[in-house]
Amino acid sequence: MNRKHLALLAFLSSLICFSSVFSQETTKEIAQSKEVAQSKEVAQSKEVAQSNASIDIAVLSSQQQIISDQTQTMFLKVALKGKTIETKNRPRLNIALVIDRSSSMSGDRIIQAKIASKQVLDLLSTDDIFSLISYDNDAEVLVPATKIGNRQKIEKMIDALSPRGSTALYAGVQAGGTEIKKFFDQNQVNRVILLSDGQANIGPSSPSVLGDLGRELGSKGISVSTIGLGLGYNEDLMTQLAIQSDG
Repeated sequence: MNRKHLALLAFLSSLICFSSVFSQETTKEIAQSKEVAQSKEVAQSKEVAQSNASIDIAVLSSQQQIISDQTQTMFLKVALKGKTIETKNRPRLNIALVIDRSSSMSGDRIIQAKIASKQVLDLLSTDDIFSLISYDNDAEVLVPATKIGNRQKIEKMIDALSPRGSTALYAGVQAGGTEIKKFFDQNQVNRVILLSDGQANIGPSSPSVLGDLGRELGSKGISVSTIGLGLGYNEDLMTQLAIQSDG
């Protein structure tokens, strides 16, 4: 994932000392010139700040009113939209998309996972490497690592996923790492993207053990980015997996 930085501009003002032999009218003209210059600099600063704004933030509240002196639960939805940047010179991507299709992903969770998966697919170029893995009781490689081909076929595979079985999260991430290794190149972005609620219950399932898996992949140049779905996702497990792999 690229970091954006706001441009820092420094405006330099020169102070000129005049001898007391200058007339009062000359002093007034100099003061007026300085005010005009400062006004232009302020206007230019505002224009530059606006043109270099790198992110738009929108905040939506679950409640329109807040009652004073009462304990209330309120949810905030924060939407971030980054600045559009040139991508023609970006490094090639080697992405393994791992989707949790276990029973706990029923309802809105699997719907959001499918939407996010298609968005990832739309961002990839024909030169990027892509693989698709789903898991329930075990991991299944739906699309082995390859350059992007028939996008519609891949989208149909994503749409066909339905929640079932238990959650072999460890096996899913491990399978994603295996697909990444097939086309590993240190000069490209090598990343596993996990979409899950983190409710692992088959195979290794503790945050520490998943952290060890993340550390192992990270040592080989493979990062794991985790996206938690639902309000009750296992934050500790997902965080350990990502942090230990520098994801």
